[in-house]
Amino acid sequence: VQLMDYTRALNYYKTALAIDEEIGNKAGAARVKNNIGIAFWKLLDYNQSMKYLQEALCAQESIGDKSGVALTLGNIGTLY
Repeated sequence: VQLMDYTRALNYYKTALAIDEEIGNKAGAARVKNNIGIAFWKLLDYNQSMKYLQEALCAQESIGDKSGVALTLGNIGTLY
């Protein structure tokens, strides 16, 4: 089932992000920021989308997550 309720998804993502940041899970926070960026893209809020995708990219680069970097760069490319 695909509900496509991106506003609701953002609430879940932001809760997950807060938890990841609280426990110091940098990889998890980066993944969630990538997902938040996608949700904003689906909501046609391209500025917010790019903001979160850039944050995800910086975090992934800082922890050496090459797979995450590749995924996020692909999402940034799709946004353009």
